Amino acid sequence: RRRRRRSPAPPPGPRPSAPSLLRAHLSASLSEISSSTVASTRCIILSGGVDTSAILAASASAGVTYALAVTVSVGPTCPDLPFASDAASRFGVAHKVVHV
Repeated sequence: RRRRRRSPAPPPGPRPSAPSLLRAHLSASLSEISSSTVASTRCIILSGGVDTSAILAASASAGVTYALAVTVSVGPTCPDLPFASDAASRFGVAHKVVHV
């Protein structure tokens, strides 16, 4: 029989909220991206949905810039394409659309 490992006990004190933990993880990830890549070659996949648009906005707030945003458009009418174009324009990122 395998023994299940027990998770370490949480530190004493008030437990951080889920949103604050998410912000901390996002901030740490953006710091790592910033320190491990070069802004002139940094790209972001931009679907135009809430998630990638929020990451682009958080990046801008953290001072992380991108040389290019890439959106993949599937079919003749991609409903998220206008949102992706708007987000790229709003944050001053060159935008390339790949039609498949």
